[in-house]
Amino acid sequence: MPELPPNFTFKEWTSDTIPKTDLEACYKLVRRLKPMYESSGYGWNTAQKRQEMVKDDLLYFIVYEPKDKLAAFLSFTPSDQEFLDDEEIPSGQKNSTVTYIYELHSKVTGLGLGQFLVERAKERARKTIGVEKIMLTVFAVNTRAQNFYMWNGFSIYTNDTHKVEEARQEIVHMEPRTRRQQLELPKHNWHPDLILKNAPSNLRGWFQMSCEV
Repeated sequence: MPELPPNFTFKEWTSDTIPKTDLEACYKLVRRLKPMYESSGYGWNTAQKRQEMVKDDLLYFIVYEPKDKLAAFLSFTPSDQEFLDDEEIPSGQKNSTVTYIYELHSKVTGLGLGQFLVERAKERARKTIGVEKIMLTVFAVNTRAQNFYMWNGFSIYTNDTHKVEEARQEIVHMEPRTRRQQLELPKHNWHPDLILKNAPSNLRGWFQMSCEV
C-alpha cells in the first residue's frame, strides 16, 4: 500500500457525514473538468452533478494536506451492478457486483495521492462480499487519466473496446491542425496499452475501464 507524504492524513466519509466545506471543495475539483464534460458530448449540469455527489450509497476517501486542507478525493459506491436496469446484458455475461468509482481528483500532483486512493478503493472492494471488479468511466479525450489508470491495473472494459477504436478512427480522420496534443508526457511514461496518446481537445465520447479484484 502506498504511503502518504509526511503530515498528510486520510479520512473516510459517507455522503451524509462528509463536512459541507469538504463536499464543496470536492465539487470545485470536479468542476474543473466542466469543459471536458461539454466537449465530450456528455454535457454538464450543475444541479445534477451536485445531486450525484450526495447519493445515499456514495463513500468518500479524502486525503488532507497539513491544516486539514483537502488535497485529493475519491468517491465510489462499494457495491453496484455492472449493468443498469435499462441496459441489455450481452450474451454469455452476467450482471456482476462491482465497486464503481465516480470521481478521482487531486489538487496536487506528483505525490502519489491518486495511487494511494485507488489502492484504498481496491482494498475496500476486496473486502466487500460479492464484488468481482472495480469500474469507472473516463472521457476519450482524457488520456492522462487513461494512462494513470492503466499503470494502476485498469484496462479498457471488454464491452467498450469498440468505443476506443471509434475514437482512434476519429482522430485519424481529423485535419492535422485540429490534433492538439493533450498528453504531454515523456514516451517512456506512456503505458504500452494506451491507444489515444494524442487525443485532440475536441474529441468526443467516453468509455469504461475495469480492474479485477
